[in-house]
This record gives sequence, C-alpha cells and structure tokens, in this order.
Amino acid sequence: MARTLKPVYDYVTPSCADAPAQLFMAPIIRMQIVRESQAAAAVQIRSPQQAWADCLRGRFANCDREVMVSIILNTKNRVLAIDPVFQGNLNASIVTMRELFKSALLLGAAAIIAAHNHPSGDATPSPEDVLITREMIAAGRLLDIELLDHLVLGAESFVSMRERGLGFSR
Repeated sequence: MARTLKPVYDYVTPSCADAPAQLFMAPIIRMQIVRESQAAAAVQIRSPQQAWADCLRGRFANCDREVMVSIILNTKNRVLAIDPVFQGNLNASIVTMRELFKSALLLGAAAIIAAHNHPSGDATPSPEDVLITREMIAAGRLLDIELLDHLVLGAESFVSMRERGLGFSR
C-alpha cells in the first residue's frame, strides 16, 4: 500500500487586527532646518537689484565654481532663508528641482528667487540657463511656489532672466 504525503502548510491568514504587525517596520523620522550661519539679507525683496546687492553679490558672485542659490521668501517677499543648493564645477552645475525646492517646501515658502554664478565673471545667460528657468517655473507651479526670478551672477553685474523675458512668458 503506497502512502502519499500531503503537504502541510503551517500558516495562518492574518486577520485585520494582525495587519499592522505584518507591515514593514518603517522608520519614523523628524525633519528640521538647521541654521549653519547667517548672512546679511534684506528684510523684504522688492527688486532683482535688491536681491543682487543685499543677498548675493558679496557672498556668491565671485565663487570659483558654479553655485546655485535659492532665496526663500514668504507671501510678502520677506527672506526666510538663503540656501546654497548646489555647488558644481568650473562651468556647470547639475540642478534637480527636488533639491532646489526642498528648503522652500520645508519652510512653507510662497516663492523663491533662484540665482547662480558664472565663474568666468560674465553674467550673459546661456541657452541652458533659459531651459533650466523654464523647468524651475514648471516645477514651482506644481508645488505652488512661485519662481519670482532667476538671476545669473557675474563678477560685477547680474542678469535678471525675468526682466529679459528669458524663460518667462511675457
């Protein structure tokens, strides 16, 4: 007489009450803004010239590599923070919208002014600067954070992409 073995499955279908125990144990996190230092900044930004003179010129315009900066603003264009988002190399900086807007999201910002320097000292916008401006505008719309301007910084001057109509609709 041949015996056949029947597989035995030793498991119990979890009930709804057991469901939380069956889930992946995800870490619970807390995020906070850490102030690294302070920089002189205008209380309220009223123009690209003021952003350049009060927030950017002395600190970011003459860097030896490309630096992308986000000036984070509230609903009255008051400066909440200045975030040096990226540091690139001599002539390029890889910009991701996620990183550009991260601090603005954490601080509950209404708007940002993006700025980056040209280490050559020439503030003339490149075709890539126009393309990235369009990407920043689109990302800001999705996040409900307005891109007020994108400034290109040179050694002794700057260009407002909005004032020149580069990347911004008129």
